Order: sequence, then C-alpha cells, then structure tokens
Amino acid sequence: MTYDPTEPTTRDIIRGYVGDVGPSAFVFADVTYDSIIARYTIWQFAGAEIARRMARTLAAKPVAIGSDGDSVRWSDERVKSLYAIADELEAAGQAENPFVETDVFVDLNYLEDCDVIYA
Repeated sequence: MTYDPTEPTTRDIIRGYVGDVGPSAFVFADVTYDSIIARYTIWQFAGAEIARRMARTLAAKPVAIGSDGDSVRWSDERVKSLYAIADELEAAGQAENPFVETDVFVDLNYLEDCDVIYA
C-alpha cells in the first residue's frame, strides 16, 4: 500500500481526506481505492463512497479493549468525521458538476453489452 503526498494521485488525495495515510495502519488496500475510483467519473463521489465505507468499517471495530475485557472504547469521533467528510466531498463534486447525479459511475460491463452508444 502506498501514499505519496508529494506527487498525489487521485488515490493519494482521497487517502489524505479520509486520513488513511499511515504505512502501518492503512484501513483499505490500494486495490480497494482503485476499484472504487474506477467506478466514478467524478473523484469526489468516489471519495465520498470510500469515506462512508471506512466509517462503517471503523464503527464495527473497537479502538481499545480493557485488559480484563470489561471495557470497550469505540471510535465515534472518527466515524462522525468520516461521514462529514463524505458529505463535504459529495457536495463539492455536485457543486463542480451540477448536472451529474451522485450515483453516476461507469459500468464497463453495461457498456460492453450495448450495441450502439450515442454521444
């Protein structure tokens, strides 16, 4: 897994937004980012989906468990922050592309099945 803020790719930009930048603590693999990014024509919408997926993933995992197993601490603030980031990215994508729906993505399987594609 990689992260290079000096020469950012779309993946690096999104990793920076969601805070998934630590070499020892990546939440998602590069392939996960790349597969989601490839589905969208607007990177902000891909970033919003990644942020929401990460929020759901982290919400399901405790960040600390007591030594006797009697206490558990969850990452509520990080989860809330990720949902807020998702909303901000989606709004930014919509503002820059007002005629595009947020659920637009390129489905290559569909395109291959079409006989004629009109521009």
